[in-house]
Amino acid sequence: MEGNKVVATGNSSHIPQEIMFDILTRVPSAKSLLRFRCVSKSFCSLISQPSFVEAHLQKGSSDHLLVSFPYYSRRTFISCDLEHKKVQLAFSSFQYLNEPCFLQLDRMESLNGLVCLWNENKDVAICNPFTRQHVFLPRPIEKVHRRLTCCYLGFDPTIKKHKVLRGEELATFGGTPRWSIFTLGMDTSWREIHFYAKVFPIKNNWVHINGVIYSADFYEFLVAFNVGEENFSMTSFPCRVKLSDGLMPPTIVEIKEEVALLDHKSFRDDGKIIVYVLISNGSCETTWVKMQTIELPSEFYNIKETFMHCRFTTTHNGEIVLIPSFKTNWSWMEFMYSFVFFYDTRKEEWTKSKLCGIGQRNLREVRNSVWRNLVETIRSLE
Repeated sequence: MEGNKVVATGNSSHIPQEIMFDILTRVPSAKSLLRFRCVSKSFCSLISQPSFVEAHLQKGSSDHLLVSFPYYSRRTFISCDLEHKKVQLAFSSFQYLNEPCFLQLDRMESLNGLVCLWNENKDVAICNPFTRQHVFLPRPIEKVHRRLTCCYLGFDPTIKKHKVLRGEELATFGGTPRWSIFTLGMDTSWREIHFYAKVFPIKNNWVHINGVIYSADFYEFLVAFNVGEENFSMTSFPCRVKLSDGLMPPTIVEIKEEVALLDHKSFRDDGKIIVYVLISNGSCETTWVKMQTIELPSEFYNIKETFMHCRFTTTHNGEIVLIPSFKTNWSWMEFMYSFVFFYDTRKEEWTKSKLCGIGQRNLREVRNSVWRNLVETIRSLE
């Protein structure tokens, strides 16, 4: 050191590439990684590699809780950072998803940091809110009017591409849905999937695990779609689980890379959630196994009776997230979100955080809210 000057004695070229690769994959912020690409050609090449994007998603990407609420004919989006869960989680507006080009898209799903926005009129957009990239998928021209009833994001591990699966049905409920698929970065038009069973997925009740989309069906089946092979299969729910049970039908989640079913029909009475896991016996047959019964700790019992509606999701690390709403005004049907509960399936422990920044919500907003885990990624849409 000479006076107040610092003399550099080396440069990043002396650091082995595999070590630099490991260091950069642990940077949680997608915005920081985008800046690092401007440091040098070697940094840009390294961070742009598909293997780096996958490694960053597994090691270092930050967790966010993304929420959408209906607002008249559109939706508003808010989010909070879950990277360092504290006593209090502060929500704020997710500005990019609230931009004018997305105003008419009132449905939302997400996977691997990408967000799928769509509506019943068959407008579908895929975006990466962290790189601020988006693409609108082509709208089909058809003679018979069908409404878009479901739209899922999936990932094909064989070709390393995301695919969008959509289901359409006629305006009159009861017909056979028509399915089609679109591969991002490859397809220029939708391709039809020939599957003619009467399947009617329940909105906002699905999960993607290792290249398979699992969704709950109105007829109490678990519908599985293999994204790589582009085919469907169906499995009955456990005999004791009914979608029609109570105000809180069972929720499909991922636990330790396995599809699980949370049966919480009696949660408001006894604070218990029964967890079923779908197990394969090595052949084509699968069976549901009761994994465990999760129970709220006794110190939470004094508030569980006031839960009106509950939403469940999971974090990137496999924690179960319980988001209850509380009724605040019996005359005007106003609700508020005061707490969020996290259950660590490995430690079998509950933690609780206060929520702020959501404000009071009406019954329509609560019933049609969508809560999703969103991880930061620099993944391209191609």
